[in-house]
Amino acid sequence: MKKGILLLTLFVLCGCTTSKKTSDASSTQLQNYRKALKIIENTKSFYDYSKDFETKLVFSNMGKYYTYDLIVHDPKIKMYKISALAYSSAIKDQYHPSIGIFDEESYTMVPGYVNKKKGYVKGFDLSGRVYRKTAIQMSLTYYTNKKYTHKVTRVIEVKP
Repeated sequence: MKKGILLLTLFVLCGCTTSKKTSDASSTQLQNYRKALKIIENTKSFYDYSKDFETKLVFSNMGKYYTYDLIVHDPKIKMYKISALAYSSAIKDQYHPSIGIFDEESYTMVPGYVNKKKGYVKGFDLSGRVYRKTAIQMSLTYYTNKKYTHKVTRVIEVKP
């Protein structure tokens, strides 16, 4: 009987530890989301392109709102552990689209190399909904080496 109570107590304690780790990870991800959003909101003048990659913005009319696809592709340099957030003041939804912030997997872009199983992609798409066609700002963070020692953040604005 005592062994049963002891085992039950251990299972409960293990469950609490696991949920705390999940909660900590979620909290960190939300902080990273808010940090990327704040970077965009605090930027006074945006670059309209980056020499490190290509961008394309496509809108589709959905009646009372538009969907947009902000496509980032054709890397010119190695970009490891990519995270990005797209922002528009005309947002229809509560959250801005992102990649690499809430995802468990990591994304990497290397010129001329694709291996989706290992996270090497040709490009990515940030899709959202807005009330009008408008410029989309993006905060993009990546590392230029596999050891994650050189971090780069680009804040650009892509116009329709």
